[in-house]
Amino acid sequence: MVARGDPNSRQACLKRIFTGKFMCECEVMVAFGLTQPTASHHLEILEKARLVKSRREGKWIFFKLANAKILNLIENLASEAST
Repeated sequence: MVARGDPNSRQACLKRIFTGKFMCECEVMVAFGLTQPTASHHLEILEKARLVKSRREGKWIFFKLANAKILNLIENLASEAST
């Protein structure tokens, strides 16, 4: 459950960014105002938890949700946690 450890970054990233298309790390950086090392750190944790998958194109790495059902699961967990 380490991937849930930082709700302000990892969960928000999954909810706001990964909507079924691959996005490069730089797009995640811009969307959240993160530095490259911070974005890499969070994306690596999400990938290790199998919540996102990646593909490499030259020097660029692109990420997307590993499964669309993950977003529903996160929303359900967040709503239960707030009650």
